[in-house]
Amino acid sequence: MMDWLRHASRRCATIREAPQKKLDNGAKMVAIAKKEIQDVLSQVASWPAGDRIVLARKILETVVPGPQGLPRGLSAEEVIAQLNVPQPAPDDAACEHILEDELLRKHGG
Repeated sequence: MMDWLRHASRRCATIREAPQKKLDNGAKMVAIAKKEIQDVLSQVASWPAGDRIVLARKILETVVPGPQGLPRGLSAEEVIAQLNVPQPAPDDAACEHILEDELLRKHGG
C-alpha cells in the first residue's frame, strides 16, 4: 500500500508540473491522459476505505496548502509572570480609597 501511496504522490507532483494548455476561454487544462487516472482508480478501488481516504488527502495536499496556524500568543508561564506583581493586593480600605480617588478624578470634585 505504501508503494502505491509513494507512486501516487510522485504522480501528483508530476501532474502539477506538467505542461499546461490554454483553452479558448482562457482556462488552463493540465495535460494528463484520462487513461492514467482510470488506471490509478482501478488499482486503488479494492483498497480499504481508510487507505483510499489517506491517498485522497495526500493528493489534495499537493494542490491545496495546509491550514495556516494562527500566531501563538504568550505561553502560560509568560502570562503568569505578567500577572505577578511585587506587592500584595490592596485591602478593602485601600480599594475604597482608590475608588473614591478615581470617582473624584473622573467626575471632579
